[in-house]
Amino acid sequence: RIRSLSGEQLIFSNTDILKSRIRNYKRMSERRVVFSLNVDYDTPVEKLQEIPQLVKSLLEKSQQTRFDRCHFFEFTDTALRFETVYYV
Repeated sequence: RIRSLSGEQLIFSNTDILKSRIRNYKRMSERRVVFSLNVDYDTPVEKLQEIPQLVKSLLEKSQQTRFDRCHFFEFTDTALRFETVYYV
């Protein structure tokens, strides 16, 4: 029996549980976080070049995070997308 985020109780049979994978997040020493940051196409090149270092410095201010990378990821229809990966 598992309580869902919205409050109802979900009941699984043993067969269902044994046939599926169970992830125990409590035993993880750290979690990987990936997020995207969209930047307007009109942003000057100098500012774009500063983004990875700016994001890195913000994440390193917290003792509970470990920065992995931040880089330009893709061109979208409306913005330039940067991807950041860090661990908590």
